Amino acid sequence: MVGGIQVNEADQTTWTNTLKKAGFNTVEVTVYAMQGDWDSDNFWFHEKDTAIATEIRAAKAEGLNVVLILRLAADHAYPNNKFLWHGMIMPKDRKTLESWFAKYAIYLDFWSKFAEKEGVDVLGIGSEMNVLTTTIQIDSLLPLEEFYLNDTTQLEYNKRFLYFKNQIPHEHLWVGGKEKYTSVKKYLTDRSETQKKWAEQTCFYKENDSLNKVNSRAAFLDEKWRELIAKTRQTYSGKLTYAANFDNYQYVSFWDDLDFIGINAYFKLKDIDKETSEEVFTNSWMEILDTITSFKKQHDFTQPVLFTELGYTYKNNCTVEPWNSHGFSVLGEDSTDYKLYIWGNEPDNYKERILAVKSLRKAIEVTNFDFAGALYWKFSTHDYHKEEAFMLHVSEEMTDSLQDELVKFAILPLAR
Repeated sequence: MVGGIQVNEADQTTWTNTLKKAGFNTVEVTVYAMQGDWDSDNFWFHEKDTAIATEIRAAKAEGLNVVLILRLAADHAYPNNKFLWHGMIMPKDRKTLESWFAKYAIYLDFWSKFAEKEGVDVLGIGSEMNVLTTTIQIDSLLPLEEFYLNDTTQLEYNKRFLYFKNQIPHEHLWVGGKEKYTSVKKYLTDRSETQKKWAEQTCFYKENDSLNKVNSRAAFLDEKWRELIAKTRQTYSGKLTYAANFDNYQYVSFWDDLDFIGINAYFKLKDIDKETSEEVFTNSWMEILDTITSFKKQHDFTQPVLFTELGYTYKNNCTVEPWNSHGFSVLGEDSTDYKLYIWGNEPDNYKERILAVKSLRKAIEVTNFDFAGALYWKFSTHDYHKEEAFMLHVSEEMTDSLQDELVKFAILPLAR
């Protein structure tokens, strides 16, 4: 499966026809549910399928595969969600979690029946719900929670941003909702406090026997996801996956109940301002693929891997933090080496993302990686790249060599 998800396509027939003529074979479509407060069961979705159905039917008319991914977004109109993202959603107690899953089951049931009716080939039961799908038993705090709870680490981390407090434009002090910051220090302090409170609640930090409680919850989550998957198979006859974030797939235990291990593949490929070359990227990808293969072997998972998202901006250093298209980072080994990067201001560099994709294909061939496909984030038949940094302009007459590199995935030999 090689294709991607569209942005701002007004005519679905033109979009799917162009995708087919460009050499791709798959359309990815996504639908959203919304979450109120991150630790609540305030969950809702709209049963609207007109636009989605139009795109799917246009894709099917072109003979394209269709992958439908269910997503969940944290509504930042809720103040409690400030500085948090959808991967951090976790209802606060067992009763609330039970209620949340009951609502999610309705969401999944609606779209699984829709997917069956429309002939969808692959259904993703969720995407990037990091904490809610951390279902493997652990023997220590997860890296993110440990990072947020370590006051010394947080102090040192924020200190690097304060070196550049007069160089960070206020519009980049972004936070969900309506609040705007004019002080870098206040922004950093509020962010650290919010994230620490989230981590304390999520991992029962101030309670006795906290690790056992985390593992008990993980076992419960595993049970609930397996129940949802079994129920979905009663109404939907296609293939199933889950789109795990690149830093979380190894904490998911229920891959053996699905048909593909889905990964949103925003893996770091190089250090900041280091060499950009096919050799560097191929070596990075080979290490990443070997790690995924080792994880599969460790847990006896045999499912092939589908990159449910693969994407890069057209900016320089896009392979350092591939998930970043806006905002800022301070990178470097120590205070003598720190440098401020405002990602939207980086110079254009179309070659870097082309090399990243080309190197992935080479690494798959070298390692004989069990690969089911790559779905690119994002495509358009219009040149929207100034408004959407991740965008690839797809056309019958190729205007970006990245298109050619992606199409070549369709002729990769299957590992099995």
